[in-house]
Amino acid sequence: MHPGRVRYSSAVALLLVVACAPERSLLVQLTSDFAPGREIDQAHVVIAIDGRVVDDETVPLASTRSLGRPSRLTSLTGLAPGRYAIRVTLSRGSAEVQQRELRRDVDGRTVVTLLMTRECAGVHCPAMDGDPTAVACLGGRCVPDTCDEEHPELCASPQCHVDADCETSTACAPARCSASGTCFASADDTRCAAGQTCDTAIGCVSASSCTLGAWGTPRELAELDSPQVEYIGEVRPDGLTVYFASNRTGDYDLYRATRPTRSAAFDAPVRVAELDDALYQGDSATTSDELQLVYANADCLDVASRARATDPWARTGPLGASCTPDVILGGPAFTLDSLTLYYTRFARAPLETNSLWTMTRASTRDPFGPATPVPGYDDATNSGYVGLSADHLTMWLEQHTATDVDITVTTRATTSSPWPPAARFDAASSVGFDDADPTITGDGLELFFSSTRPGGTGERDIWVITRSCN
Repeated sequence: MHPGRVRYSSAVALLLVVACAPERSLLVQLTSDFAPGREIDQAHVVIAIDGRVVDDETVPLASTRSLGRPSRLTSLTGLAPGRYAIRVTLSRGSAEVQQRELRRDVDGRTVVTLLMTRECAGVHCPAMDGDPTAVACLGGRCVPDTCDEEHPELCASPQCHVDADCETSTACAPARCSASGTCFASADDTRCAAGQTCDTAIGCVSASSCTLGAWGTPRELAELDSPQVEYIGEVRPDGLTVYFASNRTGDYDLYRATRPTRSAAFDAPVRVAELDDALYQGDSATTSDELQLVYANADCLDVASRARATDPWARTGPLGASCTPDVILGGPAFTLDSLTLYYTRFARAPLETNSLWTMTRASTRDPFGPATPVPGYDDATNSGYVGLSADHLTMWLEQHTATDVDITVTTRATTSSPWPPAARFDAASSVGFDDADPTITGDGLELFFSSTRPGGTGERDIWVITRSCN
């Protein structure tokens, strides 16, 4: 026996064991349909094992960052084996937008991709009547906290199997089916003009922050008008679709019109025939995915829904207990997340006055809670029929005066602040004529409204006023 050779062989064996030991590393990635730089500007990542934090960092999310594909948040090496808890919190400034937690075993090179979409806004897991182990939200549904894009077998029932199973809400953000079977909007900047980027909720917007210019001169959208009366209901955030009411055929029906680009004219309006029940169909609002529609129907707010954006609408009935004697409801308007609905109550007695109310809900799959009045916008102000900015900080309203109807505007500091008193919006208000029903595009560059001002096609027409992004 040769002791030296034995010691040498043992050392070689030890080196081989060390060399063959797996490298334990963790790469955390994010995919999202939130707009970086506008809806979210940072991701806070906390990673722990057995209650001990091994990573705690905040990652800036600039507007130039693309989240339509997996984007690296952090990576760790030299980790001990075990199950790690990963928490990612998306924020805008000091306001938390969404949080997701995930558990993953690390015993080698490990990749974790978290998909975080706006469908989880307000969703609380586990659901009271659901699986108690489904404690995380993914695509609006509750899933186990071991579910990620690398382990679809650990997720709940998939929403989709191929991209064609998903609905596209904006032209520049085609819908994709993720590995976990979750539908989400994937921004594609190549579908926008030079100097623009794709916002999955709004459409093509300026690629850099800008100063909004002065409002121009209002112009009539003659392609939407008739010799009769038109009431604009809503312009979609991307500015490519409008819903409005018209009595061009003898009674008030709901119409929809689209255009291929923001600079093009609208195509001929098409009546939403499936909702025509011989009653008044008026002001309307749709959710961000255009799968739910709330509209004025006689003395109620009615709800319609559909499974896909290309399907016809199906009426599902009145919105809660919204049908009230001596009160007409109208002017619905959703916030961009579709979780808050503004609407107007027009009281016939003792005086004919408008007041502004809201309803909220936890998710788009939940019913709305009770209606509450908007402080400062009661019968005394005689205001309503609002248009909301995408950030929910500016509101345009119509206000009835002794001589006419004007558009007013108010801005608040935060979404939790009360709305200050509104001031007359001179750019789209005319003396002696009615200017009403304001609604604005998601980028804030085009405000649509109805008006009786001279120069139009009919009794009341649809007009638009624009401003530039400098």
